[in-house]
Amino acid sequence: MSNSDHHVVLQTRNLAVGFDQPILSDVNLEIPLGEWWTVLGPNGCGKTTLLDTLSGRLPPLSGHIDIAGHSLLDAPLQARQRLGYAVPPDRLPARLTGRECLNVFNQAHEAIADVEQVQFLIEAWDFSSGLNQFVDRMSLGMRQKTGLLLAFAGQPELIILDESLNGLDSASAVQLKRFLQNGINLKSFSVLMATHSMDVVSQYADQALVCHEGRVAIRLTQEELREADQPLDQLIAQRLLN
Repeated sequence: MSNSDHHVVLQTRNLAVGFDQPILSDVNLEIPLGEWWTVLGPNGCGKTTLLDTLSGRLPPLSGHIDIAGHSLLDAPLQARQRLGYAVPPDRLPARLTGRECLNVFNQAHEAIADVEQVQFLIEAWDFSSGLNQFVDRMSLGMRQKTGLLLAFAGQPELIILDESLNGLDSASAVQLKRFLQNGINLKSFSVLMATHSMDVVSQYADQALVCHEGRVAIRLTQEELREADQPLDQLIAQRLLN
């Protein structure tokens, strides 16, 4: 993994995502290594569809996606080896234990989990015994933690999170945010997170993207987020009206 400030972990060009018809169009992103980007917008605006497309779960309607310099369409194995995707709780296999999920996920991605990172989170969450439970016996928070651990199969340069703080208790959420911020500070990876939490955006985001009416309508830089003289939700509403 390169530690260059100019190393780009995600680049999209003229990307359109959706099903039969585009939900979001003309998405052009360039995320460098060591940054935390957030995706905001109302329910149904396309946040999850965008992240599912960037993670390879859905094919794009048009455009290009490069993960750390590898095309997700033309070189999917190389691209996915550099991509960490937190599997949503409702997509985990119900009849496997959490530990079996980790093993299967690593084998499917031809990757070996970054043991140090995964073990750090397991210990921080006191989750070792929890991983031995079957997924269908787990609480929402336990399933969320299992899905998050799957994001660190291999040594990903881009971590994609879709509302991954939901269901976590406050202490676990704080530990996760500190863990992610530390990895960003070390330029180990970048984070792209869909969220409704204005606190996460204002405290952690280097850039915030707001999806609205079929496009990325607003981009807010870290300076704009930190120096805003009004609540963030009001700032976004004002920008949309303008």
